Amino acid sequence: MEVRFEQAANGEPTALLDGRYLHSRHNPGREAERSTRGTVQREPPCVVIVGSGLGYHARSILERTSRTHVIAFEPVASVREHSEGPLAALPAELSGRLALVGSTSALSDELGRSARGGFERVPLRTGDTDPSLREAEEIVASFADRLEINRNTLQKFGRLWVRNLSRNIHRLASSVGVRDLAGLFEGVPCLILAAGPTLDQVLPSLPALADRLLVIAVDTAIRPALDAG
Repeated sequence: MEVRFEQAANGEPTALLDGRYLHSRHNPGREAERSTRGTVQREPPCVVIVGSGLGYHARSILERTSRTHVIAFEPVASVREHSEGPLAALPAELSGRLALVGSTSALSDELGRSARGGFERVPLRTGDTDPSLREAEEIVASFADRLEINRNTLQKFGRLWVRNLSRNIHRLASSVGVRDLAGLFEGVPCLILAAGPTLDQVLPSLPALADRLLVIAVDTAIRPALDAG
């Protein structure tokens, strides 16, 4: 992979990766500003950029938002760490809202920390065949799917959960905490039950299994487990 840094027509640094420009040859900053204004039109809690290059798009978003956290993924270390790039002299109030990462594991960690409240995505380097970029896109897409499932679950069951918590508040206040269970069953095999297609197959064997295993049932499996003895 060949990386070459040049000066754009307006004097800003730009870069070529395997002969392809990552940013404008004329005015990289203006190009990034126009691009992000078209994709990020409000102030989301988080913006994810896959293939962030020298960081012009990240800087543009940080400069015109006050709370948005930016996750910028750039797998090419020399591009990510270019000392003359637009992120090199970011003031502390902006750099504190930026996570510049170069590995997919770091991207996953940062999504879990900063994007749970939702995020918008700025698509860059969409035609690049770098495997790490494709993997990063898959990680971001999978995280977005999980957020959507969580939102739908909360919308469907949120009122029920609040109602159940309210009815059991006196039990919560007087019961011991889960920490008091720590170490009680060390070395004991455990069977965890959840509602699913194989639960009916296990139910007839539960009384015998319970003599040898610690049995834990989630709420959807507790009633069938109790009925099985």
